[in-house]
Amino acid sequence: MRRLSFLLLILPVLVAGKCGGGDGGGSGPLVVDLPTSDPRCVALADIGGFPPGYDFVPDPGGAPAPMRALAATSARSNLIPLAIEKIPFEVPPGSAPLQLPADSDGDGNLEFFKSIAGVVALSSKLALVSVSGSFEGVVFVDPLGVSLRDVLVSVPAGFDPAAFTAFPGLPAPGESRAQTGITSTACIDAGVDALDSRGVRLEDGVAPVFQCDGPGTFPASFTSAAAVVGDRLFVAMSNLGVDAGQADSQFLPGSVVVYDFDSSVDPIAVGPTLDTADGHPYLVTSGFNPTGLTGFAAGGRDFLLVSHTGAIGIRADDPNTDALESGAVAITDGLIDVIDVEALELVATIPLLGANPSFDGLAIDPTGRVALFGDVNARRLYGIDLDVLASIGPAGFGGPPEVLDAAIVFDGTNPLELPALPGGAPLVTCPGQIEGVAFSAAGDAAYALDTCDGTVSALDVDLSGAPSTAELRDRIVFSTLSPATAPVRVDTLGRLRRPSSLRVRPGVPGVDYAGPDVFFMLGEPEGFLCGVRIDSP
Repeated sequence: MRRLSFLLLILPVLVAGKCGGGDGGGSGPLVVDLPTSDPRCVALADIGGFPPGYDFVPDPGGAPAPMRALAATSARSNLIPLAIEKIPFEVPPGSAPLQLPADSDGDGNLEFFKSIAGVVALSSKLALVSVSGSFEGVVFVDPLGVSLRDVLVSVPAGFDPAAFTAFPGLPAPGESRAQTGITSTACIDAGVDALDSRGVRLEDGVAPVFQCDGPGTFPASFTSAAAVVGDRLFVAMSNLGVDAGQADSQFLPGSVVVYDFDSSVDPIAVGPTLDTADGHPYLVTSGFNPTGLTGFAAGGRDFLLVSHTGAIGIRADDPNTDALESGAVAITDGLIDVIDVEALELVATIPLLGANPSFDGLAIDPTGRVALFGDVNARRLYGIDLDVLASIGPAGFGGPPEVLDAAIVFDGTNPLELPALPGGAPLVTCPGQIEGVAFSAAGDAAYALDTCDGTVSALDVDLSGAPSTAELRDRIVFSTLSPATAPVRVDTLGRLRRPSSLRVRPGVPGVDYAGPDVFFMLGEPEGFLCGVRIDSP
């Protein structure tokens, strides 16, 4: 659920000029066009801000189908509860949107600028709201009451306060206090030989920061995702450096800040951990720009899958053309890291060879066999075989992480190509961005959303009979292409477009609920949340 900072950075922005059409093909309609007055889309009242995400809120009664969604806006940092059982969506009676206050984490210090980066509803009582800006961290929210929720923030005795910056936000070592959020601005020491995305040693390419002591040490920044796996809270930090928005934007090594997290007590107890091998409250990842966190269990172990978009910049415009070129420039490849949750050790990495995974994270099929994900700058899907994770060696061996080439189903050298919409977004301005992949409830279909063309690709999925990794390539195939919104072209300015964050509602359509099953957000002309029915019994 992504993340204003990088959504604004990487989404191709169409301002003016003469633009050509897309190429490719497709078949009959799966999702119909959504005109501005279509009741299936509800405006989130955040003009000028791309919505960073939403999540389904589990029903407190324990039913498999949630009745609400919690949507977020970025420019105004609002959280909006929505009843989603029927169209049109509406704010439930007795509920109201919440604008994060100036002191959103409750540490007594005002935040002059912040934006919501994503929402994860863990239960009907607790949602994690990732925040970036003058406050970097996670705010805790009651998703049904849509109110801030107190947690007990504790810092272990003996904890080195230099591990976090001099910015206030944590109690002193050995102390605790009630707060509504926790900072993720740790000082990251990636090692004396660490390089930035340009291949420059950090101590040469990173200006000294007074809050963080040591050559090449830098404060974690650009909170991009949060997840709870086991008794840990993980927060991904993209760590954007200088020259943001340029073709050669600098990225510093990615990191995941780690907290001990005990939800069995009231209030929930959370605090920076001392359990990593070197005692730092974070793990340095093996790639740049981590943007997605996904928990997964295999072989009796809990893992955290960290998807890295890779270092990306913005293509410079060619003044000799009428069109305003835009889109991403891939500086480094993306990859997926695998962290052992108990040992807090990076145990494996999955190279993706020319792929730049989208901000929306991994979509895992209902059987837990395959994860699919899109690309931020192409109409491509990638996939990994999750069965391979069960073969990862034990943690604690002290060596470099295993390279799991065997897990790759689709990567940048052999992707699952998706067609463009005929007459869709011009390639020079918006070459494709698969910002949303989800499986159907039955697992026999998957859907992929292209932000540029405003289309949904349907895939046929057959995982029966325990196929091998190689066979999976022939079991996940493109089926149909259908328009969902207007493509990004000059003549569509002002219409509903730039869809993202496609998700399928939990539960069986027609059995657990009667409303829409496929949801997505729109970024223009303002933030919208939309729902349509695709999978009918």
